[in-house]
Amino acid sequence: MMKALWTEDSPRYAGEFVKLEEDVNVLPRPLQKPHPPIWVGGESVYALKRVARFGDGWHIALLTFNQIRPMLEQLKRLMDEAGRNYDDLELTAMTDPTRTTPDDIKTYRDLGVKVLYTVPLSRDPDSIAQEVRSFAKQVQDVS
Repeated sequence: MMKALWTEDSPRYAGEFVKLEEDVNVLPRPLQKPHPPIWVGGESVYALKRVARFGDGWHIALLTFNQIRPMLEQLKRLMDEAGRNYDDLELTAMTDPTRTTPDDIKTYRDLGVKVLYTVPLSRDPDSIAQEVRSFAKQVQDVS
């Protein structure tokens, strides 16, 4: 329904939980064309089915590579079944910067992950800033 609201002048939608049968004014429209990307997080089979059905990206939580690999294979199958190109999907992942090694960064890249998000482990702004700078340097050194 959101894609219809973002892109159509007189959107109509009939889904399992939502029905839109009259005009709705959704202005201003998003700047991204054709619409903002739809990101899906989660590791359940239902989350992966949502990614395959309408996701532009999948955000991977703090998982091990042994957990991620079979999910990626399952997601590829689900995307294929949905008639969608897996290569068009953008992958991001959450990582712990204090335990992520240069080899881990390379592995994420080899798996197709384009962006790594870090989880600050401190409440101190200076410590967080140092953690982010250190992680950014580590990623740059791998590139």
